[in-house]
Amino acid sequence: ALAAGRGGLRSLGRGGGGGFTAAARKKSFSQCVEALRKAKEQSQKDVARLPIKLPDFEVVDGILVETLEVLVTNPISNLDGCARACSRAVERIDAARDAAKSELDATKKRLLDTEDELERWRRRENEAPNRSAALAREEDAWAAREADANAVALAIMRTLVPTDVAADTAEMLRIRAARRVADAARGSSGTSSDKAGKPAADAATAEKKELKRAFQVAAAWGGLYTYELAERLRTCKPLHWVQAHPADLATANFLAGASADSFRNLGDYDVVELRAIYASCPAKFDLDPTGAKANWRRALVEKLRELTDRERGLEIAAGWDGATGKRKVTRLPPLEPKQRRHAAYYYPSKTELDARTKKHDEARQRLEDRRARVETLEKQLADAKQERDDAFADARSEYLQQRYGKPMLRDLAREADDAYKRILKELGASESLGARAELKRAASAVQNASPTEAEHAALRKLIEKAKLDAVDALADATDCRNLARKALEHDRRLRGVVRAADDDASASSSPPGADDDDEALWPLERATFACDESRGRLIRGPFTPFPEIRRAERQAVVKKLSDEEERAQRQREVQAALQQAKSADGAAGAAAARRKLLEQKAKDAAAAAASSSTARDGGGTSRAR
Repeated sequence: ALAAGRGGLRSLGRGGGGGFTAAARKKSFSQCVEALRKAKEQSQKDVARLPIKLPDFEVVDGILVETLEVLVTNPISNLDGCARACSRAVERIDAARDAAKSELDATKKRLLDTEDELERWRRRENEAPNRSAALAREEDAWAAREADANAVALAIMRTLVPTDVAADTAEMLRIRAARRVADAARGSSGTSSDKAGKPAADAATAEKKELKRAFQVAAAWGGLYTYELAERLRTCKPLHWVQAHPADLATANFLAGASADSFRNLGDYDVVELRAIYASCPAKFDLDPTGAKANWRRALVEKLRELTDRERGLEIAAGWDGATGKRKVTRLPPLEPKQRRHAAYYYPSKTELDARTKKHDEARQRLEDRRARVETLEKQLADAKQERDDAFADARSEYLQQRYGKPMLRDLAREADDAYKRILKELGASESLGARAELKRAASAVQNASPTEAEHAALRKLIEKAKLDAVDALADATDCRNLARKALEHDRRLRGVVRAADDDASASSSPPGADDDDEALWPLERATFACDESRGRLIRGPFTPFPEIRRAERQAVVKKLSDEEERAQRQREVQAALQQAKSADGAAGAAAARRKLLEQKAKDAAAAAASSSTARDGGGTSRAR
């Protein structure tokens, strides 16, 4: 370093002294040391302005500055003094390193102790005897605050989910919704349809025309179900709870069976659906020995509370802010579009309709290409087979063997056989490989598409005719607000909530509690007003939002007997049969004895009559007797 210092420092910029530019390399050794000292002082001033104390990360830089200053003041001839200064610097750096290592180990130990203490307190919190009561009080307070919004969500989902939806297919659900709209329109217009007395063929044609008309009326009103919505309402079993009685849900075994995943995956539902599910959920489940249903209900409440807090944009306490000496306050992130409202509840936009049409066109084109390829390969296979048979026949011909030789004919036959096998392999001898398998998969993709190309074309025609593919957030929010006000009035009437009446004429024309209703309606309006150009209009529900919920009819369950119970029942049946047989034999014997006694009495009577007749003829003794 001293040798380099006399000619200008070259490598000091790569040390701990800061960022030196290329021009700094031309400075002298003393100038570089002075620049390093000034940079260190400025760094210390910057650290001093912070409200917290940071560890000394510049120990090496400080020792380096002090050592370089010693080297500058000593002459270059005093090599022993320079060496001693550098050795002392190295020792100080080693000591600083050991101290930092010891401090790091102590910090790690404190961190582990803190984590153990946190885990201990978490365990105490979970095992606290009053934890269930505290959680229940928190849930009650939250439910009271969100009661109006939950009632509105329940009414919205009840307009979309009919009764007995579990027994319907997606197409049956679309037909039910369309006919409900058509019946309402027919009832309001006073028209009626009568298919009675018509032949079967005419009745079927009339039914098809009526169904087509119902779809048109439903599309014009905005209540035409898409295939995505019908499939979602059918497969998402928790949504069926909006039409179920709480007493039936309390004993339901919903966490077992094929539909258990639809209950466990709560992240698949938006906030409106979760509100409706919670509003239908009973306060406590029966037949829950393991507590799995209670845990599921607790998870539902936690998920719903998270979404509602994000929906309202609440602020929560975050980590510690060292600059201000306080805990940070951060706003929760807003809900994603699919968490506000699932895309299945909206009509597809024109872009989505074009994409789906293109997808069907590509599938149909793929099927045509696969079919053409199979036809070509089958034709080539037939030609190759004929070529192979001819080559085998030529190879067996003695005349051709004498003229061309057996090896040549054998090679030609082998080539023809290889060409045949190659085409057969390409065509596919099995069901999973080859052109035929690809054709089968392409045909299955076209046939099993939901919706099919024809169904999608008919649905798109209705959507475009009714202009449902264009977003209209204002109209959607208006429909939701009208339904929400009816739901609030109905729910408050059921809960017995009395609202103060306003005597003003202007107030009498407005809905009751209009000012307070805004607090319950604004999350819904926020979701519907959130314009998204990738969707169309909001699908309207045609069913009643206030149905009469009844208990489900219970069928008699036949209990299966165990082996011991079945054996005992069989013995009782055998004993009863034997008693019955004995009783029958006894009755038959009594009847026979009775007949025998009657016969004996008849004989005695006949003998007495004969004796009387003889006595009359023979004298007075008989008469005296």
